[in-house]
Amino acid sequence: MANSTKSKEIEGNLSKAFATIDLDSKDLLFERVRAINEERDDYVNKRAIELASDEYLQRHFRDFVPGTPDEKATFIRSLSLERKIDIIADYTIERRIFEGNEQDRVKLSDIYKHKKENKLRYKEQALELINMYERILKENQTKIDTLKADIETTKSNIASSEAKLQEIIGKDDEALAYAGRQSTKFNKDKAIQEMQKNIASLKAKLSKQEKLLTELQEIQSKFEVEFANRKAEIEIELQKEEIYLYDRVANKEKSTDDSQENTKSDETKENEDTQTILQPAKQVGDRNIAKAMMDDFFNLSPEDQRKLLDRMDNQGILDMARKLGQVNRARFNVILNARLDELKQDSIDFNGISITKQELKDMKHISPDKLKAIREELDTFNSEFENKSIDEIETFESKLQYVRIGALLSETGSLRGITRFLDGISSKGNGNAIFELSKSFARYAEIKRQRTCEKDNWVDSLRAEIGRKPKHKLAKDGTIQLNRDPNKKSRFEGRSEDR
Repeated sequence: MANSTKSKEIEGNLSKAFATIDLDSKDLLFERVRAINEERDDYVNKRAIELASDEYLQRHFRDFVPGTPDEKATFIRSLSLERKIDIIADYTIERRIFEGNEQDRVKLSDIYKHKKENKLRYKEQALELINMYERILKENQTKIDTLKADIETTKSNIASSEAKLQEIIGKDDEALAYAGRQSTKFNKDKAIQEMQKNIASLKAKLSKQEKLLTELQEIQSKFEVEFANRKAEIEIELQKEEIYLYDRVANKEKSTDDSQENTKSDETKENEDTQTILQPAKQVGDRNIAKAMMDDFFNLSPEDQRKLLDRMDNQGILDMARKLGQVNRARFNVILNARLDELKQDSIDFNGISITKQELKDMKHISPDKLKAIREELDTFNSEFENKSIDEIETFESKLQYVRIGALLSETGSLRGITRFLDGISSKGNGNAIFELSKSFARYAEIKRQRTCEKDNWVDSLRAEIGRKPKHKLAKDGTIQLNRDPNKKSRFEGRSEDR
């Protein structure tokens, strides 16, 4: 049976009211919530695009292909937020170290504050939006409750009229006339007909009221489902940006605060551990320590071996190479040759002098002028390091890795302990020059290590301003160290058992 005109009108009004809220309030709120990170993303994209060079992107991202500025910008925008923060940190760490410039952190902090303010505002708007739907349903429920009361009144009137009809039927005309104080003779038949007509009218009214009530209750149930769907949609949409309604927001904020406190504690412990590791070992010349370091190095992946050789712990590796036994020194020599063979160029230039990869494999017999050229450029770079950009550092690194491996190879040849002693007391050969060059490498490694640690801390500072946790220490280049404790198992002991 088709719904009544009245129920159709009410359903139409409800649909219109919900649609108006959807269009004017819900969709607008969702649009704002989805754009809550727009200011942050615009700033991070802008900074990464203006800072990163094509060479940097090629070194760090295998799938980057140099092209137009627009293509470069599109590629950078496609990177994760964390990778773009890494780019900004790489290019701004020198200004932070030597100038105390924290422009990017301050800007991101301001943006993050705006975001937190917006999150509170959007939460309030979402709660008010939910209340708007609820008020419409309450208004309709009021109509239903009023109709229920009208139905009870109609039923009462019917009962009263039926009782009156029975009263009329049960008495004679004179008694009824007297009871009704009629001045003329009472027409019983007419009274019965009128009462029956009235009862029939009341029952017809009741039937319509009850039908309308059923229709309105069905409509109410339908829109309660609509409301529940919208409420869930609002909660889910806001949760995507960690905006939590009702009591959960307090729990979430408390959890975040606790997490930050725990993170600080972890960071403190991590820094203490790192500082402990970086302290010069009192017995660095002990062969057992060198053996422990070698075991750790041997089981690293080739990529991690290159990181240690290229970036960190150069002095530690140098000490290890000098104090290894003959067998382990030979193993290390094989690894170093493999890492050098993997490098793409056949020759490199230092101070305008070309040096071949083959020459670097036997630095003991290389021209002294070439060793001098390497040493002079390295010392100059060390003295000017604070003025170098990440592109200049990485360009220099790309050729320094050849010489660094070559110098280590000179420390791992057969009977190297004896020849090192003879080199030290002889004015002939390159032994002493290579030894001095190794000191410059160690100086460079220490400067680079400090810069890398500062960059790791700078990245964590920037990450904090975008609501991210600090990087885990295993993801930080500044924490990469070899095991120096002979009593402690290698971090990769499980792998070493397989070889």
